[in-house]
Amino acid sequence: MKGFISGAITQPVVVLLISVLISIAMIYGAKNWAAEIGIWSDIATAVSVAVLTSGTFGLFFNFIEKNRLISATVHATVGQTRALDLGVTNFLEHVNDADSKEDILTSTSLIIGVRYSSSFLDSNKYPIIRRMRSGKRISVIRMSDETQVPKQTGYNSTVEDFFRRICQIETGCADSYSIFETSQYLCYNFVKCDRGIWVKMYFNSPQGDMPPAFFVATDSRLFENFSRDIDLLFSHSKQVLP
Repeated sequence: MKGFISGAITQPVVVLLISVLISIAMIYGAKNWAAEIGIWSDIATAVSVAVLTSGTFGLFFNFIEKNRLISATVHATVGQTRALDLGVTNFLEHVNDADSKEDILTSTSLIIGVRYSSSFLDSNKYPIIRRMRSGKRISVIRMSDETQVPKQTGYNSTVEDFFRRICQIETGCADSYSIFETSQYLCYNFVKCDRGIWVKMYFNSPQGDMPPAFFVATDSRLFENFSRDIDLLFSHSKQVLP
């Protein structure tokens, strides 16, 4: 019997039920003996209401909210575990939030895939210049003009324009880059570095918001899939510069 009682009082629901019953009893007693205990009746009622309220919300949390919270936590954890198993180590809601500056500077191998414009290169101009100054190569693959269906307009600078400008002001950088043109249609932009690959998505329909991006780590299942896709992309390409 003693073991049963000691085990019961360690259960939160049991403790809450007892506190609710005690508070109800205190309210009942305070009302019936108000004349005898005077001001203590109001104090006992206030304390009882506080205990009853906290107990009620405690029971609600234990029976409903706690289960919902546990379920949501488990669901999120399982989802994250599956993503990590596949190799996804980062996911960003907006593609422009992906920071590749450190990889541009330190990665031994660097391959960048873009559809047509130099916007990514422009936003990472100084890390790219520092990389080229150090003698580390950078390869960029883009779609051919014929592949752009319909042909894209509205951008001011191409990949070739970007590197020509750099070579005009940076002597000795002409041998630090290669530009390839592919007849394949790029479904995503990418930055492939030593750590893995930034995969930068596109929306199917034109819209003002930015699409998401995610990073897959080297030697993961998704990395192998994307790396093979990039290799196939190069098999359908030709070098155009330098």
